[in-house]
Amino acid sequence: YGEEGLKQHGSGGTNFHNPFDIFAKFFGGSGHFGDSHSQTERQGPNIVMDIEVDLKELYLGTQVEVDISKQVICSDCRGSGAKSEDDVITCDACGGRGVKVVKQMLGPGIFQQFHST
Repeated sequence: YGEEGLKQHGSGGTNFHNPFDIFAKFFGGSGHFGDSHSQTERQGPNIVMDIEVDLKELYLGTQVEVDISKQVICSDCRGSGAKSEDDVITCDACGGRGVKVVKQMLGPGIFQQFHST
């Protein structure tokens, strides 16, 4: 604050270069604001199974082995269905992200952001 605050652009020591960074700071940077897109593996639905155990196993505990299969994205086509990697074409409009983020400054401190596919 004071002269030191002015030296740090009046932000109290926090420099937000992108106006949407403040939302990422408070909401965990989930990609809803700004350019950050989560690259984590998507979580599928929960799995529910019926497993038979008798009363003794239920009371004392036991270990049960189960087989679970899951779908994975093909490493060759990365889920596109293309016959070869050469057949995969990256979209010029969105850069292969599937969404194009358009930001427009309407006035000082007033921004409009929308997504198109």
